[in-house]
Amino acid sequence: MKSLRHPSRLLAVAALSLCTLAAHPQDSLPGADLPTLLALARERNPDVASMRFEAQAATERVTPAGAFPDPRFRVELMDITRMGEQNPSLWPSNVGGTKYTLTQELPWFGKRDLRREIASLDAQSVQGKAQGAWSDVAARIKVVQAQRHYLHSNRKLALEILDLMSRLEKIAQARYAGGLAAQQDVIRAQVEQTSMRSELLAIDSEIRQANARLNALLARPAPAPLAAPAALRPWPAADQLEWASLEARVRERNPQLLPTRRACAPPKKAAIWPT
Repeated sequence: MKSLRHPSRLLAVAALSLCTLAAHPQDSLPGADLPTLLALARERNPDVASMRFEAQAATERVTPAGAFPDPRFRVELMDITRMGEQNPSLWPSNVGGTKYTLTQELPWFGKRDLRREIASLDAQSVQGKAQGAWSDVAARIKVVQAQRHYLHSNRKLALEILDLMSRLEKIAQARYAGGLAAQQDVIRAQVEQTSMRSELLAIDSEIRQANARLNALLARPAPAPLAAPAALRPWPAADQLEWASLEARVRERNPQLLPTRRACAPPKKAAIWPT
């Protein structure tokens, strides 16, 4: 049995395979970069999905709004008593005559265009609301991601300080053993380590809360794992932060102002007579 001669090799291969399998899900976890989070939120967030479907439904209502009304078909049974010769009966063989009528309503000139224009404005209003919902969700994701980056950076710094205090404690103990330092130095280093461990617990709690908020925006379970953020978004250029530029962008692109701007626009004159 050659396979039993080197059990340590088998254990090493098994451990390596388990580590490899555990590494693949970690690589595919969201949370490292912001574009991936925004793409997931656009697909999974229920608020964004519902507003997107409402916008699609409003867009599909534009064409039927300008169509002709449905025609009406009517069947009229005439002379069911045959001039009083028989009792009333609705059987086709006992009816003296049947009248079939097909009617079609014709709207007045310009009504169909007005209805189509109203439906188009409603669709644009719903699209503006959908864009507003997405902007709100995207802004919250950006804020939470920035908080996560801040908390992970604080955790890394706290671990470095804790490692430094641990080494200082060892140095203080060595100096105290040689009679070169007081016992208070050792106690002070131990107190600082306890304080840093308490701060680490608080940071870990805040990280879990931030991850839960981000998972809620991504429509994922609250305890679902997330990757640590890699880097923050780059700062915009200085010319993009000027007041006039920001005001122009708000007036042009803000989805909350889109329905109001459409409503305040002067109405188009409808053609009363065909040209």
